[in-house]
Amino acid sequence: MTPGTTDDRVPDLSDLIAGTATGRVLRRSVGFGSANFGIIAAWVALDTSIGPTSTPLRLLVGLSAVLAVATGVLWAATDRMLNRLPCTLFGVFAEIGTALVVLAIPDPRNGLVGCALLAVLGAQFTLLMASRWLFLHLAAAALVIGVTSFRLVELDALTPTAAALAAYVLAVSSILTPWGARIVWTRLLVYAARSRIDPLTGLLNRAGLDHAHQRLLEQARSGGIDPQVLAVLDIDDFKSVNDSHGHVVGDRVIREVAMTLRRFATSGRGVVARTGGEEFTLMMPASPDTPLTDVGGRLPLTTVGRDGPSVTLSAGVVPLEFRGADRFALAHALTEADRLMYDAKRRGGARAAVHSAG
Repeated sequence: MTPGTTDDRVPDLSDLIAGTATGRVLRRSVGFGSANFGIIAAWVALDTSIGPTSTPLRLLVGLSAVLAVATGVLWAATDRMLNRLPCTLFGVFAEIGTALVVLAIPDPRNGLVGCALLAVLGAQFTLLMASRWLFLHLAAAALVIGVTSFRLVELDALTPTAAALAAYVLAVSSILTPWGARIVWTRLLVYAARSRIDPLTGLLNRAGLDHAHQRLLEQARSGGIDPQVLAVLDIDDFKSVNDSHGHVVGDRVIREVAMTLRRFATSGRGVVARTGGEEFTLMMPASPDTPLTDVGGRLPLTTVGRDGPSVTLSAGVVPLEFRGADRFALAHALTEADRLMYDAKRRGGARAAVHSAG
């Protein structure tokens, strides 16, 4: 995102909810739905009074059932299923499996009931998949509903008018509703992403920093992560910049500091947020063998001054603990780093004060 602009691109859902309670609820819901589809498919495969009588079709439907249950377990177990490739593969499998089960049912009246699964699948495509995949699903759903309705008329199971009405009802629930919901959902995703971004600099804001920390906390609980450090940085004597040059230049200075810190954070696989008017917070991995004084010494505490006067920063650096940490750990670390940052200012600024284990 370019500093000072808003970004209307639809963000990746994984970036917003992976490693959060919301992500776990969504994953388990999708996993539950997939497992239930597996139960339905197994029922169709095993009960010849409902399902296909040919052995090859029964085996295909049975295989779909096994894969659906296995996929449901994966959804419940790992955040990786929220990533784009697993989501896409799941969507393709679910589309083919649902169409196979519905069209394999000999009696189209039972198949018509099975078309209700397309509405559930539409909800999953709305939440998880890119728009082009949703449109492909809607086309496939229309085809399955159309074929099933045609079979009903062909076998005199329903009158043409009744079959058309049934197809229309299914189209509203399985096609039109997901389409409308997708329009709203994409806007909500954009607004959710914006709510974690500082509009002046394009950096994370405090809510975005909290989210990044929460994801690290979840990673630490599930398998461990590299040790992390946290630094709070504040522009020295920023009031004089505004007083001497005006707020427009002051904003330019803030953006230059933001870009400087972003480059530094990106090079070290870290994240940086603007957490106050002229205050920034950096969170990044650090080797346990690296003294905090070395980390503080590498921080970029001076800007070039491309769009305004050159400024210096003061910083406070602390270790960020995850072992046994809770949701208050970030707040405690910020408080300590903030105290050290003001200690650095009292000693003249343009320096980093680091946490002492003693």
